[in-house]
Amino acid sequence: MRVHVANQSGQKFKLIKRSFEWTTGCFHQSRLRTNYPPLRLAPRKNISLCPTSSKLSSNSSVTMIQPDPQAYWNVNIPPDEWTIECPEYIRNQREKDVKILSTPNAEYRRLSWQEVRELIGMSPVSYLLLIALQEGGGSGFFRPFIAHSIPIVNEDLQIRKDSNRIDLFRRYPSDLRGYRKHVFYLNAEYGSVMNFVLWEKLRWQDQRPSSAEPFTNPDDLKILPNDWPYGIDEDIVHLVVWTKFKSEDDPDTGNLTPAARKQIDDFVTKTFRSKVDHENVRWFKNWASLKSIKAVEHFHVMLYKPDVNFVKEITGGAELRYDKRATNSH
Repeated sequence: MRVHVANQSGQKFKLIKRSFEWTTGCFHQSRLRTNYPPLRLAPRKNISLCPTSSKLSSNSSVTMIQPDPQAYWNVNIPPDEWTIECPEYIRNQREKDVKILSTPNAEYRRLSWQEVRELIGMSPVSYLLLIALQEGGGSGFFRPFIAHSIPIVNEDLQIRKDSNRIDLFRRYPSDLRGYRKHVFYLNAEYGSVMNFVLWEKLRWQDQRPSSAEPFTNPDDLKILPNDWPYGIDEDIVHLVVWTKFKSEDDPDTGNLTPAARKQIDDFVTKTFRSKVDHENVRWFKNWASLKSIKAVEHFHVMLYKPDVNFVKEITGGAELRYDKRATNSH
C-alpha cells in the first residue's frame, strides 16, 4: 500500500508498508520499490511429536499438528480430550491391549454367560464326578469315557493345561482405559496396587492367617466386587474372594492341586450355590502369570443374575460396578 504525504517543501514522499506473507513451508518478506531479493527461510519440515499418531492439517496456510482420532489413546473419548502424545498412563501397552483400546465401544461384543462358562471350564457336576473318579480309581474302560465327557480332562483324569482359558478374558475398551489409568495413579499414590488393596479395600492390619482350617474363619477371607470386571454380560456379577491363606498349586501343571480345588469348590458351594442356581455359578483362579496382584491370594467367582441383596450381603454392602441388577431388582 502506498500513501502520499507532503512535507514543508511540498515534496511528496511515498510511505512503503512492508508486507509479510506465509507460503507453504516458506516465509517471504517483500519490500516494495526495492531491488532486495525476498528473505527466504528453509522449508518447514513435517515435525510430529508422535509420528505414528499425528496428522498435519492441509486446510490452512499455516501448518498445524492435529491429534489423530485413530490413535488408540484417542478412541472412545470426546474430541476435545484428544491428544497428540499418548498419555503416560497408557503408554507401552501390549499388542492385545492396543487392539482392545483401538476398538470403538459400539463394536465391542460382551461375552455371554455361555461363553464365560466355556472359558472357565468345568461345571460343578463334572468336577464332582472327576473328584470321585480320582479318589476311587476310574481306571480301565471308564477313562476314555470320562476324558470325552469332561472336555478339560485328559485320559489320566487330570485337568489339561490348555483347558482353563481365562487368558482369553478381555475388558471392555473404555473399562480397560479406565483400569490402566486407575492402576497408574494407585502406583503413584500408594506405591503399588497391592498396598491400595491391603490398606483401602481389605484393611487387614495383619495378613497372617489364623491357625484355623482354610475357609473356616471369616477373618481369614473377604469377598468384594471386582472394581474392573471383564467385558462380560452386565447380568454377570464378578466377585473376588481374597484370602490370607495360600491355596496349593501343582508345580508341574500350574493348576490347583485336587485337594486345594476341592477346598475352594466346597466353599463356593456353601457360600454361593446355596443361594444361586448351580449352573449360574463359576469360579476360577488366575495362573501366576495372569495375576495383577500376586502378593495377596485370591480367586474369582462369577454369578449370573444373582439376587442383588444377596450380593450386597456377602460383600458387606459394597457397591457393584454396574447398576443394571439393582435397577432390575425393584
